Amino acid sequence: MSTSHKNRYHSSTYHYQGKSSSIVKLQSNTTHHYRRQHHYISPLEQLDKLTRSVLNDLIDYALHIKSYTIDTEDQLNKPPKPSDPVLIQIQFIYENDPSIILLIEVFHLSPENSFTFNKIKKLCKIIFSPDHIVNCWGDPEKELEKFLRFKLFDNNDIDFIIPKNTQDIFKD
Repeated sequence: MSTSHKNRYHSSTYHYQGKSSSIVKLQSNTTHHYRRQHHYISPLEQLDKLTRSVLNDLIDYALHIKSYTIDTEDQLNKPPKPSDPVLIQIQFIYENDPSIILLIEVFHLSPENSFTFNKIKKLCKIIFSPDHIVNCWGDPEKELEKFLRFKLFDNNDIDFIIPKNTQDIFKD
């Protein structure tokens, strides 16, 4: 790896919070070749400013990753109303470098016809591609099913992943 490449991709943490209020935590120390150069920006400077270049970088990075860990969170409501799915956490698992953690707050997504929404949807389609391993504490397909109404992915996407329920490791 060239010196200039190492300097451009030194290990740093980047924080972005986009217009959609989706938060992305990116740690980069990769050997992948990207078209764009990353610069550290304070998290407070990035409120509501998820840029096209960041979304494109995440999509480019996701094209090289085959294993992910997901976790989802729900917002509790007063009974008898069921809880609402609110957050999808996705970790890009890269063997030799730090991971990227993507947090998608689904009630704060941009409108479906927006550039940002469509880029996030494209990113989810790549992550939940056929033969990608998706680790989860519980059944990944069941966890993701709650989020289908937000139209970031569909049943076909999650039907083709290789689900890994890490709870099974701890069962007798």
